[in-house]
Amino acid sequence: MTAQLQQNESAEKLWIRLVDMVLLIFCAVVIAGRCQINEAFPFNRMLTGSAVNVDIAQGETVSMVVFSGLIWLAGLVWLLSHLSQGSFGWCKTSLVIPLVLFSVAAVISTMAASNQHKALVSSCVLLSQMILAMLLVQLLNSPAKQRLLLCVVVATGVTVAYRCLEQFIYDMPAMMEDFARNPNAVLATQGIEPGSYEAANFAGRIASGDIGGFFAISNTVAAFFILSIMASVALLLDGFKRKMTQWQWLSAFALVVFILLQIAALFIIRSKGGIVGCLFAMGLMGLLWFGRKFFCKHRNVVIAGVVVLIALTITTIAMYGSKYGRLPTLSMWVRWQYWQGAAQMIADHWFTGVGGENFATYYRHYVDAAAPEVVADPHCFFLALWSQWGLLALIGLVVAILAICFRLTRRPQVDSTIRKWAATDLANQQPNLPSKPKSASSAIQMNPFAWAPSPLIITVWAVLVLIGIVLIRLGVSEFAGVSEIDRRSVFIISFAMPAAIWLGAFLMSSIILGTLGGIQSTIPSHAESKVQIHSGIAILILSCGILGFLLHNCIDFAIFHPGVGTLFFALIGVVLAIRQTRPLGSSLSHPNQHDSALQLGNKPLARWLMALAGVLIFVVLLIKIVVPICRSQNQLGQAEILVRQSNFRAESAGKSSAYPIGDSSAEYETRWVQILEKARDQANLAAETDSLNPEPTYFCSKISMLLWLNSNCNNQSYFEQTRKALEELIKRNRADHNGYKFLSEFYLSAAGKGGDEEKNYAQKALTNSRKALERYPVKSEMLISHADLLITYGPLLQLENWREQAIECLQKALDNEEAFLQLQRQMYPQRQPLIPRLSPEIKKLAQQQLLNLQKENF
Repeated sequence: MTAQLQQNESAEKLWIRLVDMVLLIFCAVVIAGRCQINEAFPFNRMLTGSAVNVDIAQGETVSMVVFSGLIWLAGLVWLLSHLSQGSFGWCKTSLVIPLVLFSVAAVISTMAASNQHKALVSSCVLLSQMILAMLLVQLLNSPAKQRLLLCVVVATGVTVAYRCLEQFIYDMPAMMEDFARNPNAVLATQGIEPGSYEAANFAGRIASGDIGGFFAISNTVAAFFILSIMASVALLLDGFKRKMTQWQWLSAFALVVFILLQIAALFIIRSKGGIVGCLFAMGLMGLLWFGRKFFCKHRNVVIAGVVVLIALTITTIAMYGSKYGRLPTLSMWVRWQYWQGAAQMIADHWFTGVGGENFATYYRHYVDAAAPEVVADPHCFFLALWSQWGLLALIGLVVAILAICFRLTRRPQVDSTIRKWAATDLANQQPNLPSKPKSASSAIQMNPFAWAPSPLIITVWAVLVLIGIVLIRLGVSEFAGVSEIDRRSVFIISFAMPAAIWLGAFLMSSIILGTLGGIQSTIPSHAESKVQIHSGIAILILSCGILGFLLHNCIDFAIFHPGVGTLFFALIGVVLAIRQTRPLGSSLSHPNQHDSALQLGNKPLARWLMALAGVLIFVVLLIKIVVPICRSQNQLGQAEILVRQSNFRAESAGKSSAYPIGDSSAEYETRWVQILEKARDQANLAAETDSLNPEPTYFCSKISMLLWLNSNCNNQSYFEQTRKALEELIKRNRADHNGYKFLSEFYLSAAGKGGDEEKNYAQKALTNSRKALERYPVKSEMLISHADLLITYGPLLQLENWREQAIECLQKALDNEEAFLQLQRQMYPQRQPLIPRLSPEIKKLAQQQLLNLQKENF
């Protein structure tokens, strides 16, 4: 009977271990896969362009919500599987209270957000990353698992470095050549108007050779390299502490090469902040290692001193910026502008925040007229959290940082089990003691460090993770209209080569894993006191990498990129997992012990309540967020494909009509209209499926506007459809100026037809133009357009002081342009000629209008 019970218990534990291993492989796939794709919200749905579309590894909204949902599902599976056993070991993570605070902050900020769709998605991404970190702490309960996950990070770092070198050697020179040959074609692929200020900025970026690896910009990949380089160093130095075979020395040599390769990639991308962050991490590593005795003795004093130093640094920066209106260096100069706008935003929304991914919308309310750009993030993760998620999120961040710091620096408490194992290892080294059983099973029972994965298991593990990575990259890629021959070449270059490099780097770095199985205790005496000394080299190196990453993100926003953020939280989970299970002879060698275990075997109600809560949370996430957003994005994608296939040309809305090109017959035009109507219906369906997303309503309004203009503004049905879509766009993103701007242009087109409604439409155009200016008061083009409206319809509407209002708008627009040019003269004294934001034609026209109005007013 006892044997049967033991067998059943063993089967149950085997099942739990199998579930945990599957979940760990899933986590590894998510970490590596997200770092090899670029996830971002879609910039703009295109109404023009070729039907042929090659989009490699560009994940959008669907990618973000699916990954978030899968991470939540993985957490639910772990919870349910362990609850089914009646008790489960729970490693403390110091992230439970911050997760609760962030969750409450996410709900409050999303409700207060202008674009609730973006706020909801970004909140799900951030919370899922915290869930991932907590899950990894539970799953990484053995040295082998921890080192395998570090190997995943190392292999991913090598693959990203390869991609950076590929861009540096081949892609960027080719793009520069293409841009020099036909700049307008390259600009068209980016949705940028030739001759605009944005076009000049893009040309400057091409000339600078900005390299991003699998990410969008160099600063983002630089932040990634800070983490991956330090993970590589941790894996290498921890392995060096043991006696190694020739193959393991080869693995160590490979790791050195991998580290140098990533450092080389970090330098060729030329991110100053990334290089400083990496050097800071390495310098801090050396300082803490050689001064570890002092730090351990005066831990509280050191942490308090660091807090005071941070406060003094922030105060000094604020005082310098307030006194001089800038910070040293051009890069910090523009960041001071971002921080000023963020500070004003926080002052107005200090508790609720403006909502995740809503910073760009609100920043236009506060941006300085001379500022060279409008950004989507304040380039400081403290300000980003507070301005977007509110005060509770900032408190959650501070709580998490302090709790993790105290947990990592606290002296380990050694329990009786570890003392027993230490004593057993010590007894094994005494020649006068009876010998122990030599069988493998008894050895494992007495020494829990004796097991290490075989090369076959490591290879299978690597292949499974690699398959997941490739499937992710294929899943987010698009090859619409690409020929089979071209597609094969794309697969070889963009998928096969990175996959081979990743697999080779993983296998080479994992060879050193074999030392974990044969580790021997080297405690000569006083085993109990010696065991309490934690060498902590892996924890030290990874923690320094995390701190270097955070330093870099004090002037950047890479932490909010889904791939980089996932890696950041994953390494936090790795560090906490290493720290939770106590070491014996190595920073990555310890028994599978948990800080606490919840015994729920005799409390079925508690088990049911925990399981029910987890299921309900996931079901709500799935039904209310993941499914609607995915369905809506799919419907919107189908609408875009239809529009791009319709083959038409359109000038800017409100200026002229849109006409089909090619066959001008009535039959062709009818077919063209039918395709656009079908696309509009798809966009409407997407808007109904996702009731928070303004993107489908915007796309629908553009299609309806084209149809209305093509009917010579005579079709009342198209008119009403456009009006309703634009009003719905405003409702879904009330703080954005674009909805009011488009609605003003729409009514202006209607007023241009004359008739009985001309006065009414002109009034509505003027009202919406004013509301747009309230949300973007320094936009020179909008100021000039508003002045045009006043000049054209002021007398008709019998507006008081319309001439004075028009003069004020024109003068402000020209002053803003001059302030912008003056700032360029200060920032770039050698730049000739200066890059204007207003085109020379528009500026000249505004100057002439201002002169005429001033004469008339005089």
